Amino acid sequence: MLRTLTLKNFRKHEDAEFNFADGLVVVRGANEAGKSTLGEAVLYALFGSSMLRESLDAVVTYDKPESSLKVALTFAIDGVDYKIVRGKSGAELAYADQLVTGQRETRAFAERLLGCTADVAKLLMFADQDSVRGVLDKG
Repeated sequence: MLRTLTLKNFRKHEDAEFNFADGLVVVRGANEAGKSTLGEAVLYALFGSSMLRESLDAVVTYDKPESSLKVALTFAIDGVDYKIVRGKSGAELAYADQLVTGQRETRAFAERLLGCTADVAKLLMFADQDSVRGVLDKG
C-alpha cells in the first residue's frame, strides 16, 4: 500500500508531496496535469532510471540541475513499512532496522519484495485492458 510520494524536481513537480489514503485511490486530473508522472515516479523510486520514458536528464524539472532530482516513496507490505529515496547520486531503501543502498541493490530488493521484475511491474502499471492478460501470463 502506497503511503506517500515526494517529488523534488521530477518533471513539472519542483517540490510536491502526495499522501495516499488506505484502500483504492483514484488519481484524476486534466490532460498534462501529471497523472502519469506519479506512476512513473513510483516506478523510478522502486526500480531506477531504466523505468523512465525518457533519459534522466529529460525528467529533471526544466532549468534545474540533474543532481537536484529526488524521489521518495513510502509504502507498506504485510505490515512492514518501507521507504525508498532515489536520485542520480544513489538509492537507499530502509525498513525495520535494515538499510539497502545502491541503485542496483535497491532495484533487486524491490523486485524480490514485489515478486516481479521491473519490466513486468511497468507493464502492469501502464497496461491497457487488452495487454493485461499478456502481462499476467508472464507471471
